[in-house]
Parts: sequence; C-alpha cells; structure tokens
Amino acid sequence: MITYHFQDHEQSWQSDVHAARLMGFNVLRIDAIWSRIEPRNGRFVFSELDEFIEVARRSGLKLYIIVSTHLYPDWAERYLRRRPLRFIEEAVEFTEVLTRHISEKYPDVVAAWQVENEPWEIGPPASMTHNLPTEEKVLYLQGIVDAIRTVDTESPLVLTTNMEWSRLLSDLETTDASKLLESIDVFGLNLYPYWDGLRGESGEAVEYLNQILEDGLVQAENHGKELWVVEIPVVPYYSKQKPHFQEAVGWLNLVLNKTQVIGIYQLRGDEFGILRFPRIFRIYQTTDLLSLARLPRLHKMPLRRTHWIPELI
Repeated sequence: MITYHFQDHEQSWQSDVHAARLMGFNVLRIDAIWSRIEPRNGRFVFSELDEFIEVARRSGLKLYIIVSTHLYPDWAERYLRRRPLRFIEEAVEFTEVLTRHISEKYPDVVAAWQVENEPWEIGPPASMTHNLPTEEKVLYLQGIVDAIRTVDTESPLVLTTNMEWSRLLSDLETTDASKLLESIDVFGLNLYPYWDGLRGESGEAVEYLNQILEDGLVQAENHGKELWVVEIPVVPYYSKQKPHFQEAVGWLNLVLNKTQVIGIYQLRGDEFGILRFPRIFRIYQTTDLLSLARLPRLHKMPLRRTHWIPELI
C-alpha cells in the first residue's frame, strides 16, 4: 500500500497510478477531504474524487480511504469553535453521504476505511479536531465509525496513531471508549524512524521503530485487533535526515516480519515522494525486495488476522 495525495497531482494521475502498479503496490491510500467535497453546507461535489477513483479502478488498484473530517470546510469551523456537538453531527452526516456514494457507485473499490488521521496528534499541523476534549473526541470518532458501518458492514475500519498505542489507550481509560475500541478492526501505526528526538545514528532509529512495533503488537493482541503499519517513509521526511538505500530496506525488512500490512509514505510530494528519488523507486521494481538488498529473510509470521491486504511484494 502507498499513500497518494491525488488532489495535488491531477495532471499526473495516469502516470503516477501506472508507476504505483509497476512498483508492485496493490492499494492506494487516499484522502476523501470534507472541505473539498462539501464546500457549502449540504452541497456535495464528488466530481474530483469520482474522476480519480475511475483512474485507480481501471488500473486494478484498491483504495484505502481516509475519511478526512479533520480537514473540515470553513462553514463547519464555527460549529467546532462554539458548538462542538453540532460539528460532530455535521461530520457524521458528511461521512454517511460519502460512504454511501462510494459504496453504491464503486462497490468493489474499497480495501479499508480510516477514521480521520492520527486524531491524538498534538502540536502543529494538528487539526482543531485533535484538540477536542477526550470525551467529545470519542463521541466524534464513534459517530464517524457508526456512519461508515451504517453503509458498509464488511470493509475493515482503521484508527491510527503516531505514538505508542499503550499511551493512547491509557488516555482512553479516562472515558468510556469501550464501544469505540470494539467498533474498529485495526490499530494503525504511522512510523517515522527519524523524528526530532532521534537525530543520531541509524541504530537508534531502528531500536525506536522496533519498540513501537512491539508495543503496537501487544496492544492489538490484548484488544483482539490487527496491527497495520500505515505510514513508513523510505525517502527523506525531515530535511536533515537522508536515509540511504540500506537503511530504507532495513526498516522495511523489520516491519515486513512483524505485520501483514505495510504502507509506504508517499507516492509523490514536493520534498520526499518516491517518484522523486530514482534509486528508492527502483527497489520496488523487483519481486523480491529483500534479496535485492542481500538481507536474510526472517521467518514468516502465520496469518492470524481476519482482514488482510496483500503485502507490497
């Protein structure tokens, strides 16, 4: 799976999707952005999303769809600031309309739904939805989950974090989040081996990566969920960090042996899209990433989970 912010690259949709297919990816992770689809209250514009879904569908790619209610339209912001319960109602209504539109028009295209993105993110560029009090945030996320399930009862539902799941779950213990945790199918992790606190040697990044993965696996097992790595970069994400070829493959090797689903970030981008780094691009044009890097393949984990998107290799 690979993330693709298609709204920013309309002129290259065909070539980008073709490249993703050639690299061996089978799922595109995309945003369904509230502000672009419902620019005015009650006025839904699906033309851009529909045009891209047609491109992806013709290529044979499935779509992992982020319901991006955290990217809300201007008209909804006044509710978020003054009447958060009304904001939640509007977000839920949008979600049900979106889910129904896609499910009815493209019944075979959805691989999974993601509920917002990193809703416990803190600091910029976090959305105002991330700053909702915990009880209201749980109500907001539960409403989105229920709206999706009203229409689609089969596709897996993912909730993501960019921190340890144990920290997030500890926060949720302060409120009645049991229904929310029961409603989702997958714990998602967005993993960035280099971050502000890890600007040292690559070994530190790998150790950090492994700790977060192990924690996620334990928490997922404890709650009867799957764990997917939704975002992992294999190109420079922070300007001062430029992972070399062996590092990138090492990170993927680690992740591939701990989870059944892995998502790369991202297909294109002004600074770190895969297509802008030819050597990284080439590691995906082989049917055996690990033999190319001459790394030993660890034992294969048995399939224990009910939902599964085939691996990228």
